[in-house]
Amino acid sequence: MGSMIRIALLGILGVFLFFGCATKEYFRPLSIDGKKPYNGKLPSKMIDASKYGATLKDGKVLALEGILDFTLQKEESFLGVSQGYILTTMHCNKLLIYGKDKSLKTTLEIPSCPVSATINGNQIAIVANDNTAYLYDIPSKKDLFVKKSNSALAVNSLLQAPIFFGGFIFYPTLDGSVLVVSGKNLEVERSLIIDSAPFFNNVLFLEVKENLILASTAKRILSVFGGNTYTYEEEIRNIKVHNNKIYIATLDGQIKELDFTLKVLRSLKFQFASLPLFDILKDTIYAIEDGSGFLIEIPLSSFAPKVYKIDISRGENIFSQKNKIYYKSVFWEF
Repeated sequence: MGSMIRIALLGILGVFLFFGCATKEYFRPLSIDGKKPYNGKLPSKMIDASKYGATLKDGKVLALEGILDFTLQKEESFLGVSQGYILTTMHCNKLLIYGKDKSLKTTLEIPSCPVSATINGNQIAIVANDNTAYLYDIPSKKDLFVKKSNSALAVNSLLQAPIFFGGFIFYPTLDGSVLVVSGKNLEVERSLIIDSAPFFNNVLFLEVKENLILASTAKRILSVFGGNTYTYEEEIRNIKVHNNKIYIATLDGQIKELDFTLKVLRSLKFQFASLPLFDILKDTIYAIEDGSGFLIEIPLSSFAPKVYKIDISRGENIFSQKNKIYYKSVFWEF
């Protein structure tokens, strides 16, 4: 009987421990500065979202430029807009290029499936899901450059597209590096390794300017600035550059301001906050907290946050464009 009681007590203790460990903590602000009701509606609900756009249920596309006068065909997926051209994929390896008049200009058959692409003149740079970098001549449909890197397990929806700058093509790979390819001889001039972790290491951010290359995976930032190289390790959910400063939202609910040497200048901690999206509009950070449903507003002048209640929940599609943040079928305009 004694052993039976001990077993029962251990079982009860195990249940308490299980539910105690499984209890999820949520962001609870000390004060709330009011409510922010949405002030606009989409014509149709978002059913998919990426870094460069969202697909609506009616087949329309919400891009960084706004809602496009364009409807996706069945089995067609939106990839992005580059130099006014709409890029889509169909049946995985078929890349379609639509002109500014929305008519189909050409179709490219790629050996693997494009996940990001950028047009520059008559050329298109592509990163595929098997971590191959391509450069195609659009008129002739000829591949000018092909370079396969290490295979990746997954592709993040925040994946960065290639960048043409200063006579070079910068390819953000799926395994934590940036290939720098000469536009003249089409050879790899340099490989910038951000993070050498073998899995889940897509390059999610890349900015190239005079005297600056800034790139990031979900766990590490690399800055090549003023001839020097700097790194910063953090669990990153989002990253923006504004007025020569870097702003990041972290997995543990922080928002930080860094300079280009990756020195932290200012930071805020929102305990247990989930921050899947933030943007900077008119020198103010607007961050969405989707664990409990809040909008966090941070003027860059004071870095003093205000918190507003909004009707939002975790796991739904969310997208920002210009001065609007979209959620499901509604948006907030700032």
